[in-house]
Amino acid sequence: MQPTQSENPMRVSPWLAAALFLTLAGCGGEDGTTQPTVVTTQPTVVTLTSLTVTAQSVSVAAGARQSIGAQGIGSDGKAMTGVNFTYSSASPGIAFVSSNGAILGLAAGTSAITVTGTSGGVSKATTVNVTVTGALATAAAVVAGANSNDFQPNLVAVARGGTVTWTFPGITHNATFAAAAGAPANIPNTGNQVAGVPRTFATAGTFNYDCTLHAGMTGTVVVP
Repeated sequence: MQPTQSENPMRVSPWLAAALFLTLAGCGGEDGTTQPTVVTTQPTVVTLTSLTVTAQSVSVAAGARQSIGAQGIGSDGKAMTGVNFTYSSASPGIAFVSSNGAILGLAAGTSAITVTGTSGGVSKATTVNVTVTGALATAAAVVAGANSNDFQPNLVAVARGGTVTWTFPGITHNATFAAAAGAPANIPNTGNQVAGVPRTFATAGTFNYDCTLHAGMTGTVVVP
């Protein structure tokens, strides 16, 4: 006896067939292949959260210098690169600080140096307490590099009326002062001279100078 159409075990309902077709079609691309899932990961943005310095307090003698080392710390807890630092002294007549963080003692007393770091529009600051002892000398010496393009030291201080003497033991350099009230006469091109060229500073101020023969060869004399 042959089974009737309703009894055929292999017969699939038209509705079921349509549903199965749509399900299979949805699993592939236009050509029937399976498409990979693309997951987009946003990069983690690290922001400046704090600053560290090599020392929170320093002591220097008048006329001596000490540099501050500063480092920015990011929101991931790691040291950051590309942080811009600025420095300022609450009492510049006691402790001078250069644009690169060199502290120069000027007179006995205390001052606070504020270190500010900026990255990505975010700024953080910390303070270094400075104690200066003693009094400034009336003389200082600077050596223009015998075989290099630098002044050593490139930051000095003398008491008002004091004298700074430059020596030029090797290659030719000069010392050309930026325009400022009380700035001394420039030192012309000089080389192979160890006797020294003196300049007296009778006026208080910060006197920047450079060697016009060699870019980046700069120095500063501070007179409180």
